[in-house]
Amino acid sequence: MDRVVGLELGADDYITKPFEPRELVARVRAVLRRTSGIERPESQAATVKVFRWSGWAFDSGRQVLTDPDGTEVTLTGGEVRLLHMFLTHPNRVLSRDQIIDIISSGDSPAFDRSIDVRIARLRKKLGNGDSKASFIKTIRNYGYQFAATLDSN
Repeated sequence: MDRVVGLELGADDYITKPFEPRELVARVRAVLRRTSGIERPESQAATVKVFRWSGWAFDSGRQVLTDPDGTEVTLTGGEVRLLHMFLTHPNRVLSRDQIIDIISSGDSPAFDRSIDVRIARLRKKLGNGDSKASFIKTIRNYGYQFAATLDSN
């Protein structure tokens, strides 16, 4: 009866004790996905765009990153999804959980620390290992932010 009353009063979900911690995390993530306003890449319009910043260019259609010298930089599939996510959410601080929800695909789920590794590799490829000059900023106790200013096309 408590479940029914709770849901009727506006609760999004109801969980009973004892509960599995992973189930609780999954339920919280599901609620956050519904309420965060961040779209997953596959739900966005299939528009091809070239993003430009500080001499860099990323062609989202061809999934090609070009450095300021005009040289193509090889990216893995995970790095492409990560960079595209940052470029479509510039100057927005995203938590690891939000990043996981946006970039993970059904066939290759991402984990908390794998995001840190992918970001470190992407930073290295962007040639900005110096944290003061980094395009991708670490926001302590929260997540990451793409802090470069995108050129308008």
